[in-house]
Amino acid sequence: MPMLTLSPPTDQLPSWLAQAGTVAAEIGAPDFYCRLLSLLETLIPHHSSWIISYSTEMHPDVIYTNGVSMVVTQWYVDAYRNFDPFWRMWKHRRMAGVITLERLDTAIKADIYTDLFQREAGFRDELGVILPSQGNHSLILFLQRNDGVFTQSDINRVQTVFPIMQGLHQAHVNFLFNMIDGSGMADSRRAVMIRDRSGACCYKTAGWDVFARTFPDRVGQIMDYSRTCQTGEAAQRIEFETGMTVQIKNLGEYYPLAPGATLYTVECMDRARVKAADITRLGLTNRESEILSLILADKSSGEIAQKLRVSKGTVKNHRARLYRKIGVTSERALIAYFARAG
Repeated sequence: MPMLTLSPPTDQLPSWLAQAGTVAAEIGAPDFYCRLLSLLETLIPHHSSWIISYSTEMHPDVIYTNGVSMVVTQWYVDAYRNFDPFWRMWKHRRMAGVITLERLDTAIKADIYTDLFQREAGFRDELGVILPSQGNHSLILFLQRNDGVFTQSDINRVQTVFPIMQGLHQAHVNFLFNMIDGSGMADSRRAVMIRDRSGACCYKTAGWDVFARTFPDRVGQIMDYSRTCQTGEAAQRIEFETGMTVQIKNLGEYYPLAPGATLYTVECMDRARVKAADITRLGLTNRESEILSLILADKSSGEIAQKLRVSKGTVKNHRARLYRKIGVTSERALIAYFARAG
């Protein structure tokens, strides 16, 4: 296979930056990482390239290849990925950056990989660009060279533009977090979790932690349902008698955070409406019952203050009195109290 000899950015920096701008315009696109890899491919001569997903809980996943035969790809998946020295290094260090196979510590390079896979696949050296981890997962972009190793000059060239590639990657991940079916992943109060295909949690919001502590039985039921059903492209919903609704969606094999991951979003919490009997029994004032209803509707103190046109301090004082009257010490306990009462 002939080596791809493309002009590095040091020779044609404006052209390379223009390509980087084109990739930036594709943030959020399904083939974003293929485009990011093509940007890397223009840096230095190489023969083939890969995109592989690493996880602390699972074996490496091949996401995409260019110039690699299906036979070689299958060899890697069937026999050699457990011995991938880059994966071994990443699991211990979890650091983003640029590294080559030739310069890896020999202690983590298994003979079965360097003596067998390298020879059978026909490459001499690999250069890996390790993108920042998201949870327990990371994507790595690889270039392979069949004759000769990547030089320090090659490494320096990639390291020079690595901050740009890293920034594009992070912007893409942030975009996905914010755009998944409007799940509100940017709002830490929303109860959202992502599990990889092994069942390990690779992302969750603070809201999910609150939900899991408040309704541990519901979490167990959701996980049991998820294990027994096959989630396709369409989202599925679980509806509980108490009014809670949970959406379960498979994010697909090319989701960068974790291929084959599943998204869980609590769309409607077990938050019963405040009944007239509750107001009378607890001795709540009109303002306290109003604020209580908004708390149970998942509104923050700031949102409540804005809606009622009062200060946040006033809302906090009402919250404190509500807690005392109901006999709880936190919003989580307050929610659980009315969920049980409902």
